[in-house]
Amino acid sequence: PSLASGTPRIWYSSRTHSQLKQVIQELKKTSYRPWSVVLGSREHFCVHSSVSRHSGARQNAMCKRARDENRCPFFTGLRKGQGSKVNTSLMDIEEIVTACKGSMICPFYKCRDDAKEADLLLIPYDYLINPQTRESLGIGLQNAILVFDEGHNIEKCCESAASFELRAADLGGAITELEDAFDLLESGQCTCDEALGELTPEQLMTQINLLKRNLLTLEDSVHEERLQRDPTCDRIMMRGPGSQILKIFGRGSQRGEGIVAKDAKRICTVVRKAIAALTFSLDTTGSGGLHLDKLQSLLGAMFKPEPEELDKNYQVLIYEDVPDESKRGSKRKAVDFFSDMGSGQAREQKPRTLALWCFSCSVALRQLEKLGVHSLIITSGTLSPLQGTADAFGVPFPVTLENSHVIDTRKQLWAGVLGAGPEGAVLDASFAQRNEPAYLRDLGHVVEKLASCVPDGLLLAFHSYSQKEAVLRTWRQSGVFEEIVKHKPVFEEPR
Repeated sequence: PSLASGTPRIWYSSRTHSQLKQVIQELKKTSYRPWSVVLGSREHFCVHSSVSRHSGARQNAMCKRARDENRCPFFTGLRKGQGSKVNTSLMDIEEIVTACKGSMICPFYKCRDDAKEADLLLIPYDYLINPQTRESLGIGLQNAILVFDEGHNIEKCCESAASFELRAADLGGAITELEDAFDLLESGQCTCDEALGELTPEQLMTQINLLKRNLLTLEDSVHEERLQRDPTCDRIMMRGPGSQILKIFGRGSQRGEGIVAKDAKRICTVVRKAIAALTFSLDTTGSGGLHLDKLQSLLGAMFKPEPEELDKNYQVLIYEDVPDESKRGSKRKAVDFFSDMGSGQAREQKPRTLALWCFSCSVALRQLEKLGVHSLIITSGTLSPLQGTADAFGVPFPVTLENSHVIDTRKQLWAGVLGAGPEGAVLDASFAQRNEPAYLRDLGHVVEKLASCVPDGLLLAFHSYSQKEAVLRTWRQSGVFEEIVKHKPVFEEPR
């Protein structure tokens, strides 16, 4: 079916692909049969023998080259009209990948093609919330209906998507990637149009060296900040309002000029061309521009809002970190063609991490609002109190629905804390103690005692599936599980 003009499309989003898989399985049991498709990244969908081994910007660039040079038989099969062999509607990712691979068509681009006409699109939170991911997947949300299930996770996901950390290893890695791109251009190993465009290799090399100077200057600026021991977390650090990151990036040093808003477009172009140069060969073994891509995302986040918005929603932190020399570029070549000024300057200071942390999920949600969505629906069983939750989201919710509780809390609810079990073991479920045999045994005895006297059901919640499985395994081995089953049948939630 083709989508009627102007009809809103539904984007159903949950936290993980595994949760979306459960939704699809439940949808199959109903009479509702929309044209649906699951969207994901190349990391989930790629079946090319070489490209699928990589991720991020490197994988994207390698995919483009494989397509441009007709070295991907799956993409070629799709463009030759083989896509009709597979119907992706009501399929999860694993089913789509298996079906497409068997038909020699690309799962990633097959789903992107189907998404243009689908009525229902299923996608994890991050792909909708993160602007870089939205852009890379070509997601347009004009007049769309967005449904965020498990909405109690939204606040944290939005804040994480808008937050960035730039470690010393990231900065050093970005410098090394620029040096590697410079080498490829200088030796004539990279002549692709995507990397050069209208530039000559010498012109691009000049731009790469200019960006390298900028990054060396940023390194100086980060170390110029004065750190103090923070009593709340016992770490050596500096914290300030969000707009202070503009000062840190914009401050120059003897090694070069700082980075200001007007430089963002130039840097974006150089990063894109450098990554293209790094991934010119499908057999390349370098990082492929992962660090440069991370730097570019940070620049996009810090230069888009006004300084007042940065102060309102963000904090800047610089803190000392543990050195990780294995992830830092070991090479420091010449800063320009003829000079080695500033190269190989060893630092005696401890490595530092520069962080821009977002403390308001409204940043990401307001971006969605500006894209012209028709409706934003957030559902969860744990959003109460609704007014406080809506205020935190930072966008208007004129319609709210809150059902009354299924029990009478005045008569049917008792809240208490058990500090010890029947045998006197302390019920300490901290990471260090939760695998102690005495704790696990007495926890089982508590559940067995409750099961013997509570008239109806019990709900036992664990921190994670792995913890649940470890506890139940111990109970089965010790015989406690059999004692519990004597009083009530046990039902386990599957992964």
